[in-house]
Amino acid sequence: MATARLAEEWAARIPVWTTAPPAAVTAFAKATVAVWGEIAEGEPAGWVLDMLKAARTWYDSR
Repeated sequence: MATARLAEEWAARIPVWTTAPPAAVTAFAKATVAVWGEIAEGEPAGWVLDMLKAARTWYDSR
C-alpha cells in the first residue's frame, strides 16, 4: 500500500524535489488539497474523493 512517506521517497529521485525547501513542499501539499477539494465540490466521483483523501493524508504527514 502506498503511503505519503513512500511517495516522498519516490519523489526524492527527482533532483529538484530534494533541493526544494521543506516549507515549499508543504505549501505545495496544501495547494494540492485545495485543488482536489475544489474539484470534489463539483465532481464527487469516488476517484476524485480518493485523490482528495490522498492529498489530505500527504499534507497531514508534513
